[in-house]
Amino acid sequence: MSIAQRLNPQPIDQSIVLGWARSVAAKIRQFSVPENIILFGSGAEANFREGSDLDLLLVYPSLETLRQGRKMLAKARPFGVPCPVDLIFVTRERYAASKDLGGICFVACHEGINL
Repeated sequence: MSIAQRLNPQPIDQSIVLGWARSVAAKIRQFSVPENIILFGSGAEANFREGSDLDLLLVYPSLETLRQGRKMLAKARPFGVPCPVDLIFVTRERYAASKDLGGICFVACHEGINL
């Protein structure tokens, strides 16, 4: 990547980003069973650019299922999309308790896209 490209990364069409996110969500579901997968951040805000990453919040029913999911998803990588993927794991209880208070769960709940 040239210096000009780093200083002025090109936007990537929202439909392409959503396709990547849905592809990752499908692969996640092959290895794990989160109750919900939410795309948030630049991918959900139609502000995705070269060098951005997909931010996904994975909501699990319990701490045990979260731990199992995290372990199983180590086998799923790489996800086969041309960008980094950040996975945030939370339990249903934590998500419910913090989705209206602020932080990642708030952003995912109020600005995210359910996949």
